[in-house]
Amino acid sequence: MNNLSYLIYGVLIIIAVFVIYMTNYASTRRRMSRNISAGQDEFRNFYDNIITLFSTLLCVFLIFKEFNNDINSGFIALGCFILSMITTRLVMPYIESNYFVKLVLNDLIKAEEDQKKNNQENAKTIRNYINKIKEHYKKQL
Repeated sequence: MNNLSYLIYGVLIIIAVFVIYMTNYASTRRRMSRNISAGQDEFRNFYDNIITLFSTLLCVFLIFKEFNNDINSGFIALGCFILSMITTRLVMPYIESNYFVKLVLNDLIKAEEDQKKNNQENAKTIRNYINKIKEHYKKQL
C-alpha cells in the first residue's frame, strides 16, 4: 500500500458524499415536480443524473484500480466507499426535507429571474411552479 492509495481513499469518500448529496437533491426535485404536476424540463434532472453517473463510474474505476494494485487495498477502497455512502445517507438531510426544498425553490427563483430577461412566458410558468411548491410544502417552509 502506497501513498497514492490513501489519496484514492480520500477521493472515494468525497465522491461518495457528493453522489448521495446529488441523489437526494435530484430526487427531491423529481418528487416536487410530480407533486405539482410539472414537467421535467424546468427541474434539470437529466444533468444531475449524468453528473451522478459519471461520479459513480469514477469511483468504480478507482476501486477497480485499487483491486488491480493490491487485493487488500481494493477491499479497503470498497469499504471506504460503501461505509461513507451509508454514513452520509444516515447523516444527510432526507429527500424532501426543508433543506432540499429550499434549495430547489432558490434554483427556480434564479431560473425565473433569468427567464424574465429572455422569455416572459417561461418566467410566468416558473412563477406558477414556485407558487404551487410553496402551497404544497407550506407546512415545511
